[in-house]
Amino acid sequence: MKKNRMISALLLGASVCLLAACGSQKREVTPTSSSSSSTSTSSTSTSSSTSTTTMTSSSSTSSSSQTGLWDAAKTEALRRFVIDQWGPSFSPPQYYVSYGPSRQGNFFGVTLPSGVLSGSGQQMTPDFLGETPDLVWSETGQVEAGKTAVVGIYSDIEASKSQLAHLYLFTIKDGRVIAWITEQNQGNPEKRLYFRPTKNQELQAFFENLVLGESSAVATETSSVTIPNTSVDTKNLTVEQAANWAKAHAATRYGTPFTKDDFLAQVVTNVQSSDGLVYIEVREDHSRPNMKGTDPNVAPAAGFYRINANGQLEKMDVVAGSYSVVAETYFE
Repeated sequence: MKKNRMISALLLGASVCLLAACGSQKREVTPTSSSSSSTSTSSTSTSSSTSTTTMTSSSSTSSSSQTGLWDAAKTEALRRFVIDQWGPSFSPPQYYVSYGPSRQGNFFGVTLPSGVLSGSGQQMTPDFLGETPDLVWSETGQVEAGKTAVVGIYSDIEASKSQLAHLYLFTIKDGRVIAWITEQNQGNPEKRLYFRPTKNQELQAFFENLVLGESSAVATETSSVTIPNTSVDTKNLTVEQAANWAKAHAATRYGTPFTKDDFLAQVVTNVQSSDGLVYIEVREDHSRPNMKGTDPNVAPAAGFYRINANGQLEKMDVVAGSYSVVAETYFE
C-alpha cells in the first residue's frame, strides 16, 4: 500500500508581469460586466446559473455595523477551512496564505493587504461588478455606515508556478456576505482590479454560514445533525461502515443539505495497509443532485481519513501530512 505523500508547495520566485506596472501591455483585463470580458476560467470556481446568485442578503443581518458578525474564532475557522481543507482538495492542490495587517504579500505587484484597501496605500481600485466600495479591514465585521468590511484576504500566489493565481476577498456590507475572486495578473489604463463573486458554492456557503453564526458544525468539524451510535464497535467495522463513517463526517463539513450519499469512498482495509490501520479516501460524487454544478472533469478530494488502533476516526491535514482525531463515536 502506498502511503499518502505530502505535496510540497513551491514558492513563486518572481512574477513575470506585475499588475501595478503593466498598464502598457496589449493584453488587458477588463470587468466581466463590460463589453470586453476577462472571464478566464478559475479552477476554484464551480458553475452556477448566474454570477450574481452568491450575492445573498441575510434576513437576520441588516447592517455590517452590527455586532457579532465576526471575531477571532471565525477568523481561525475560515483560515482552517481555506488553507487546510478547501484549497488542498483541488487537483492539483491550491495552497493558500492568509493576508492581513500581520502578514503582507504581493499579488502580481499589488501589495496585500494595503494595496486593495481604501486609503493612501491602495495601488489599484477594486471593482466589484462596476461598484468601487470603500474597503476597510475589520477584525469584528464592524465598519462605518456606507463602508465595506474586509474580514479575510487569501491567495495562492506564493505557491503558484505560473501566471495563474487566485485572490479572494471576504466582505460584509449591509447584509451582503460575499466571497470575491480575481485572477487578474496585469494592469490596465483604468488602474482597476476586477473582482467577481465566486461561483464555488462550497466556499460561499461556508462563509455565509460562518458570518451568520450557523456554521458551528462546519467550522469545528463536529456533527449537529447526526446521532452517534454507541452500540457500534469502531475497532471492528465492516468496510461499508468505515466508508459511511468517513463520508458522514465529510458531509458535516459541507453542511446542509449534504449527506454521506453525496460522496464516494475508497477503503484500504487493515489487512491491505502496511501499518494495520484502515484508510479511507472520500471524494465528491458529482452525479448526485446536491453536487450539481460542480466540474465533472474534476473530482476534488473531500478528505483523507483513517481509523486508528483505538477505533477513532482521524482526518489528514494534507499540508502537515499528519492525522488528528475528529470522531470517537460511530455515526452515519
